[in-house]
Amino acid sequence: MKQSIYNIEQEYLLLAEAIVDNGGEVTPEQEQALAINKETLEIKAVKYGYVKKQLEDDIDVIDKEIKRLEALKKPKQTLITKLEETVTTAMNLYGISEIKMQNLKISFHPSTAADIENEALIPAKYKKKETVVKILKKEILADLRAGKKVKGASLKNNKTIQFK
Repeated sequence: MKQSIYNIEQEYLLLAEAIVDNGGEVTPEQEQALAINKETLEIKAVKYGYVKKQLEDDIDVIDKEIKRLEALKKPKQTLITKLEETVTTAMNLYGISEIKMQNLKISFHPSTAADIENEALIPAKYKKKETVVKILKKEILADLRAGKKVKGASLKNNKTIQFK
């Protein structure tokens, strides 16, 4: 029978409860069920570990592919900007506002934008102050480990799972 880790855990909890109800006495059947349960958990956990490693490998491949594609994209974006600047300069030089061909129309589209000439002269009502506070956890950890007290922080021992 296929079991998830959740089902294995539930089975273990039911067995533990039955043993407690029996005054802590473990019957041979319960002992066998506990042994099988532990073995099933170990097998299932190893399979989960293999899946986790495969997913991490897939993510590494995806990250590398993203970097490769970004490297291909960047020079194309740079060229697009250069082409736009070159055509704009040439059209302005010759006083041309529109070029029409069979499959393409190049023209200037009027737009309006605020040109900030001197930020210091801009009134406060047009400014938004943004403050970003970042907690330096590594520095706090180092000080706590060194025996220093840091108000609002303390050392906490965790168990983190590792798949190697």
